[in-house]
Amino acid sequence: MPTTKDELEMLEKMETEDLECHLHELLKESRYLVVIDDVWDTDAWESLRRALPDNKKGSRVIITTRIKLVA
Repeated sequence: MPTTKDELEMLEKMETEDLECHLHELLKESRYLVVIDDVWDTDAWESLRRALPDNKKGSRVIITTRIKLVA
């Protein structure tokens, strides 16, 4: 999706919960692949997990981590 400078500034000012909702809305009707490299914190994964809709469209998430608790 094309993003304007104003949209980027708006996203930078959003709180984490608002970003989660925004991402969820963008992806809810889509099939998506998300790849995240080197996740160090379980909170980061939990936040992302809340944002990713389970829309039964065959979407996938790949995460790499060195932290067993995150895995």
